[in-house]
Amino acid sequence: MYLRISLLASLLHFVMSKYQFGPNTRDLRTLFSISPPDPSAKVRPPLPRGSSLQVPPKMKLRALALASGTANYTCDASEDSSSLMASWTFVGIQAELYNLGQNLTLLPLLTGPTPPGRNHGLHFHPEDLDLIGYAIYDAWTDPSGEEFNIASFDFSRKLVKISNDSFVMAKKEDDFSSVADPVNPKVNLPWVILNAVDGKFAKSVLRTNTHGGVPATGHCKRVSEELTIPFLAVYWFYK
Repeated sequence: MYLRISLLASLLHFVMSKYQFGPNTRDLRTLFSISPPDPSAKVRPPLPRGSSLQVPPKMKLRALALASGTANYTCDASEDSSSLMASWTFVGIQAELYNLGQNLTLLPLLTGPTPPGRNHGLHFHPEDLDLIGYAIYDAWTDPSGEEFNIASFDFSRKLVKISNDSFVMAKKEDDFSSVADPVNPKVNLPWVILNAVDGKFAKSVLRTNTHGGVPATGHCKRVSEELTIPFLAVYWFYK
């Protein structure tokens, strides 16, 4: 319960930081309209051949989203190293989720090495799509002291009253739940599959077609310095 409250509080803080509310602010409930992909389209994630990632069996695709946000890092040094040998440590992700369910023609544009956007010769931008939710991915420590990363996805229409069916918290099961980006792993975040640990929006979540999110160099100079790197990715929600 504590983990759920903490993650949802982080999500709410992230959402509030993205918008300035006032008397003329558009009702946020009108921003959320999830349209699932047409089943007849039989769309499937472009997983690399032989990949350990697999589409969850006996599950249906509930939502398909384009994530636009930042991967966040902090400069960290181990106890036996100097700050000159410090390295960037991944601390989490914050992203907005945009609906691809009724925009499947855009999906092929997301599979190449060039990120989508007006500056790349394409005629759409993530913000041109319908906003359907938010995502955060943070490091957590459970009561036993074990550290792990957990993702939280919120699709609620009422941000202050989140139901079990409007969100999902999920994490990687093991090292086989993540593979390097097949296009440019030095630049793009890995592809992952996450299994739900709380919430009922989805049972499994796939992240594919990543663009960006990885530091240009693994080393950093100033301990505790923070770094945010823009990224895009496609998220597949199965239930």
